[in-house]
Amino acid sequence: MGNMSDAVQSMVDEVRSAKEARSDASRQLREDIGIRLSEIRSDTHNLMERFHREDKERKADVNELKAHSKDMVRDFHQANSELKGNVKEMLGDFRQADNERKTATGEMLGDFRQADQERKVDVNELKANSKDMVRDFHQANSELKGATSKMVGEFASDHRQAHRIWTEGLKGRKRARAVVKEAEKEPEIKEKPEAKGGPPNAEKVMEAIVSHPEGIRLIDIGNEVGVDWRTLIGPTKSLVDENRVEKIENMYYPKEKE
Repeated sequence: MGNMSDAVQSMVDEVRSAKEARSDASRQLREDIGIRLSEIRSDTHNLMERFHREDKERKADVNELKAHSKDMVRDFHQANSELKGNVKEMLGDFRQADNERKTATGEMLGDFRQADQERKVDVNELKANSKDMVRDFHQANSELKGATSKMVGEFASDHRQAHRIWTEGLKGRKRARAVVKEAEKEPEIKEKPEAKGGPPNAEKVMEAIVSHPEGIRLIDIGNEVGVDWRTLIGPTKSLVDENRVEKIENMYYPKEKE
C-alpha cells in the first residue's frame, strides 16, 4: 500500500510538473511576444521619427531651393529620390522584421500546441494508471481483510485452546496441592453440620470452597455445610460475581489473589 501511495504521489507530481512547465512555456511565449512587439513598436517609432526628421529636412531644403536656385531644386529632387529609396528600404526592413515575428510566433504557438497535446496524453495515461491502481488497491484491501479475518479466527481458536490447557493445568496443580495437603494432615473425623433454619451465608460457602482448592461441586458444598445444594445457587453466584470464586464447568475453585 505504501508503494502504491508513492506511485500515485509520483504521478501527481509529474502532472504538476508538466502543468508548471506548460505554464512556464506559455508565460515565456507571452513574454517573448511582448518583447518582440515592443521591439517592433520601438523600430516603428524610430522609423517614424527618422521619417519626420528627414521630411522636415526635406521641406527645409525645398524652401532653401526655392529661395536660392534651380541647382538646389535639382539637388532637392536628387535628395528626395534618395529619401524615397531609403523609405522603401526601411519599409522593406519593417516588412521583413514583421514576417520574422509572425514566423517566430507561429513556431512558438506550434510548440505550445505540441506541448499541450503531450500534456493531454500524459493526463490520459495518468487516469488509466490511476484506475488500475485503484482496482489493485481494492483487491489488496479485500485480500488484507480476508487475511485479517483468518488471523483473528486463528487467534481466537488459539486463545480458547490456551485457556483450556491453562484451566486443565490449573485444576491439575490444585489437585496436586490438595493431595499434598491431605497427606500432611492427620485424618480427622468431622461431624457433618446439621442444617439450620435457613441457607448458609456466602462466607460459609466460601470457607467450604477454600478448604477444597482441588475444586468442589455444588452438591458437595451442600453436603459439607448440611443444607440442600439448591439453596446455595444464590450465594455461589454472588461469590463468582465478586471474583472470589471461579467456576469451571461444574466445579468451584477459590480465586487466587493476583
